[in-house]
Amino acid sequence: MEKIGEGNFAKVFKVREVATGQIFAAKQATIARKPHVYKSEVEKLTILKDGPHILPLYEAMVDEYGAMILVTEYLDGGNLKEAILSRGHLKEAEALGYFWSDAKSCCSLPCLQATNFTPGYQAL
Repeated sequence: MEKIGEGNFAKVFKVREVATGQIFAAKQATIARKPHVYKSEVEKLTILKDGPHILPLYEAMVDEYGAMILVTEYLDGGNLKEAILSRGHLKEAEALGYFWSDAKSCCSLPCLQATNFTPGYQAL
């Protein structure tokens, strides 16, 4: 199994769908031990699915250990943080563009509408 990323609450793995051979990313988040958190995350991703910087959610499940598994599109080439660090910085207009498009997507979330915005798979 190839781990391609890790954060405070989750690990991301590169996986292959057995039926089609298509490659996906599977995020395994231990925070899913709380069912309301799992449901909330899936609802947010469903609402934000058309955002320009949001990966499409293909499948969501809970594994035998109670961890949330989110299967998304796999993109080869790293993440935004790595891209910025490799270039040294973003121009202000480019950074504002990323922030603005993500902020517009997030404003469609019911939990943010009344608040201020603050910035069958096979492991490979």
